[in-house]
Amino acid sequence: MTTDPFNSVYMNPSPSPRGNGDVDADGENRELPPGTVLGQRYRLGKKLGSGGFGIVYEAENLSIRNSCVAVKEFFPERYAYRRGLKLTSPQGKGREAFKHGVEAFAREAQLLSGLHHANIVPVKDYFQENDTAYLVMTRLHGRMLESIIDGDKNIGEARIRAWLLPLLSALQTLHAKGIYHMDISPRNVFICDHVKASNEEVPVLIDFGAARQVVGQESQSMADIANPGYSPIELYGQYSTASLTPATDIYSLGATLYHVVTGNRPAAAPDRAANDRLRRAADVAPGRYSQELLASIDIAMAFAHNARFADAAAWRTYLELPPEEKKQPLKWYWKSLIWMLVLLGLITLINVPIFSPDVVDPETLERSEGEAQPPQPVEVEPQPPQPPPPQEGDAQPPESQAGTAQSTEPQESEAQPPEAPEPDGSGG
Repeated sequence: MTTDPFNSVYMNPSPSPRGNGDVDADGENRELPPGTVLGQRYRLGKKLGSGGFGIVYEAENLSIRNSCVAVKEFFPERYAYRRGLKLTSPQGKGREAFKHGVEAFAREAQLLSGLHHANIVPVKDYFQENDTAYLVMTRLHGRMLESIIDGDKNIGEARIRAWLLPLLSALQTLHAKGIYHMDISPRNVFICDHVKASNEEVPVLIDFGAARQVVGQESQSMADIANPGYSPIELYGQYSTASLTPATDIYSLGATLYHVVTGNRPAAAPDRAANDRLRRAADVAPGRYSQELLASIDIAMAFAHNARFADAAAWRTYLELPPEEKKQPLKWYWKSLIWMLVLLGLITLINVPIFSPDVVDPETLERSEGEAQPPQPVEVEPQPPQPPPPQEGDAQPPESQAGTAQSTEPQESEAQPPEAPEPDGSGG
């Protein structure tokens, strides 16, 4: 790759099948010559950078005086070559891959042109010409993050956080629009310096990977689909078990920061599939950085996509949590779920009749049955006719008198012998 690391917009390198240099095997130049006018208004100057999927030129916007821009040409060197100014592709699968790649590149440029975020490379224009596609970007001044990592082995935490939080904001904006970067790495994060006449550094996401993904899927080439060390497992076709989610970009950003804090590119995701031996950032760089920052990087780089931060907002929230919430960094996000389950259990116990229709309070059942069912007739056994009640003054039958006496007066104990008659006064 040829690039100016201090005034460059980038590119993701890929081994060229045509060898080194900027000339094709048949002698044709790969890049367009200086002075070429594209889109009837962009006059090309020097080449800023090149890689496996494109070439970036410095250019002057002829419609605006003293306006300098960067123009990126879609040029997948594995599947296309230049004839004059035009790009062409050989017959077969490569031609289909190139065709669909141009379409994806143009769609991505259209989407990015509608975004306005300080940490996403501004796309000012896009068009198709020379049988390929171009996008016009703001000319950036600064250095790629990769160049900073190579030149400074002791990057402080405050500086890292000053990069991380704006990049999370950029991802949040992209994902809200359904756009995924799919190729975040130290080579695709550009650090602009001397912004607004200050020493402020502004990180900017560049070189999105949608076209690269399309070409790789068409050609079934892992070298085109994934960026080893920075791409999560779901971007590798043979291992893919999930569709793309915000967690895809979260992994790549985590891997990029892992490189920053450890000084080493992390292991490729397929190498972690069978036996994950990747050393945690919290174990590699303790003492140099806070456990909070290192733990967040480890969560972002979780092998399974559903074990990572779900999105950029979740990562930001984690960094803002109080220290006691970070004692178990890989499980903090389960606490809210546990509390919700406990609360649901309490509600269920309190409202058993509502949630458990098979278990009903007996009084409720009796009341509901009484209200729901009509009254049932009661069968009465026939009784013998009763004599009319006696009138006042009528003589009571002996049995009735006896019965009445038993019921109203205390019953005498045993029958007593008759008393002896008193003697009369006759003496005889």
